[in-house]
Amino acid sequence: MAHSNRTGSTTATAPPPPAAAAAPIGYPRIAIAGGGPGALTLALLLQLSSSSSSQQQQTHPTSTPPVLPVTVFEMRSKPTPAQLDEPSGSLDLHEGSGLAAIRACGLWERFVPLTGDCEEGMIVVDREGRVVYSDGENEEGKEKEEKEQQTKRGRPEIARNNLLRILLDKIPPDCIRWGSKVVKAEKDEQSATTTIENFDYLIGADGAFSRVRTLLPPSSASTLQSSGIHWFPLVIPAISTRHPRLAAYVGRGMFLCLAQGHMVCVMGGVRDSALVTVMLNCQRSGGVGGGVDMSLDRVKQRVLNEERFLGRFGDKVKEVVRMAFDETIAAAAKEEEEGYRQQDGIQLKPLVSLPAGHCWTHAPHATLIGDAAHVMLPSGEGVNLAMWDALDVSRSIEVFRRVLSPKMKECEEEMHRRAAQEAHASVEQNALMFGENGAEALAGWMREMMRSFGGGDEAE
Repeated sequence: MAHSNRTGSTTATAPPPPAAAAAPIGYPRIAIAGGGPGALTLALLLQLSSSSSSQQQQTHPTSTPPVLPVTVFEMRSKPTPAQLDEPSGSLDLHEGSGLAAIRACGLWERFVPLTGDCEEGMIVVDREGRVVYSDGENEEGKEKEEKEQQTKRGRPEIARNNLLRILLDKIPPDCIRWGSKVVKAEKDEQSATTTIENFDYLIGADGAFSRVRTLLPPSSASTLQSSGIHWFPLVIPAISTRHPRLAAYVGRGMFLCLAQGHMVCVMGGVRDSALVTVMLNCQRSGGVGGGVDMSLDRVKQRVLNEERFLGRFGDKVKEVVRMAFDETIAAAAKEEEEGYRQQDGIQLKPLVSLPAGHCWTHAPHATLIGDAAHVMLPSGEGVNLAMWDALDVSRSIEVFRRVLSPKMKECEEEMHRRAAQEAHASVEQNALMFGENGAEALAGWMREMMRSFGGGDEAE
């Protein structure tokens, strides 16, 4: 049994999931902890794999496959359409991993039109804001455009919220338990399986601080390592119309300023927004202090003015960060005025990782994918690895189903054969016992049985 922490309540046992249709033969009941891209990709792939065959899905892409008994536990509330419209980080998906998963989910046609918000170009500047690298800096005109298009086809960018949207649109709503997370999982010692309520298999896709990871056999290399880096996101809406000079400076791809162990990253987002991520090396410069209790304005003043942070950075870079703070502060004030702001201050999030080469001992009752399995420092591969993990796990479960089903059919046929044989014998035996001369008939039958086993006529 697993207990869930429900939003707005104390820790309690999760309520039973909605009734689902009968599952195809050979499938275990599966629980997925977490609701990020990896978890949702896996949930959708498992739903699709319960169809009669992949060929049927290609021939009738709109047909509804049988419902697979899989439930996703996500502690956040279900996002509204308006929340999914908000600017979010951009993810570049790669061939063989993220893009392969998109195709396997049947989402390619929906995915492609959503890849134009963030370009793939990169600009790198130093502390003073001077450009030290720019994609295509030695190319001009048509050659540069052709290179960008080739790159675009190889690693298209999509806003994280848009990726979540197209996954959620295709997953049956009752498959996801919003406002609920796995906080405890207990092993049934007799069956050596772990269950959430009455689930057979648990897949941890619950991020860097995974609870499911603690369920697996311990490893000497399983402790999260702190990088000393803390980060927070800011947003500049409609940057090209409201701040055209800044927009021209940072571009529509990825803009990076790297200096003093700190980083300012700007990426183009939906509806002409720019997502500004500030990463501070607190190990080298000392902590910012205050954590989530610090107001946005207080963090702004310290980050921009203190020399251990961005105080010695050039005016161009500081202008980008200052504008991002101002726009985010204005948006927060509007949210508070309208009564739906849920958090005061700003939350500085730590960058953590598992040691390179981390692994866990295989367990028959649970596994991990994504950051829960191998959280690492940002490299552009995190979401791709998570979706690749989801693809492989779904294929393994499908192989299990395909292997188990025919083996179970053979077992059932043998059960039918021997049961029919014994049933015929039981009918004959009961006819003797309950006939007019049951005693004599049974005695004769017993003597015949004894002779057939080599016992002779001793029983007479």
